[in-house]
Amino acid sequence: MKNGFTMLEILLTVGLITALTAVSVPVFFRFESQNNLSVAASSLKDALRTARTFAESNENDSKWGVKVTTGSDQKIVIFSGSSYSGRDTSEDRDIDIVDSLNVNGASSEPEFVYTKEGKLDSVSEQERVKFTTNLYDLQKIVVTEADGAVHAFRYPPSCRLANYDSVDSGETQIDPDADGQNPVGVYCDREVDGGGWTMVARWDRSDSAFSSWDQSLPQDALRKDQNVDGNLDTIGVGSNQTATLN
Repeated sequence: MKNGFTMLEILLTVGLITALTAVSVPVFFRFESQNNLSVAASSLKDALRTARTFAESNENDSKWGVKVTTGSDQKIVIFSGSSYSGRDTSEDRDIDIVDSLNVNGASSEPEFVYTKEGKLDSVSEQERVKFTTNLYDLQKIVVTEADGAVHAFRYPPSCRLANYDSVDSGETQIDPDADGQNPVGVYCDREVDGGGWTMVARWDRSDSAFSSWDQSLPQDALRKDQNVDGNLDTIGVGSNQTATLN
């Protein structure tokens, strides 16, 4: 009966460990990145709701807001005051953002202030903050609306919630199922009635019929068999009309 291991057995074992490590390490770092994104988005969403609640209850007899600082000291700050620069620093509530995330907003350091009515001050429609990673093509977006509503997603679930991204109509990635897995390309109209419309078909007056779904939408775009919440409506476009969801 022999004792110990042969050189071949040792080499096979080392090779197996190396292979498992090569597979598992990228998976771990990707999972960590996804978790960091989710935590940052949830933290910002909770901070915005907290500031809104404080403002509505007139806590500290003041407006309340949220500031997202960037650079070497990335953090989310819930503050008391009409602006971050003029805030009462003794009321600050800080939430750290991990350094591996990038923060991008409408301004270099996004700031949101709530009135006692629970609405965002100086926001006409929507503002957004996007968290991204350096290692992977991952993102989480937090969108605030003028009425105080807050949403968090990887891809916008509709053109209405993608209205912040551009003033021009065009193809946009949306995720109707809101699972963050399989976004589809659709045409978003951002000009008619404030924008936020999703084109689902075209009506040709000359033929008195809808164009086929493949002809009316970009390749791999939203199809009629996909379930999308919204109200069907029409908007005029030249001599034709476009059936849309908003």
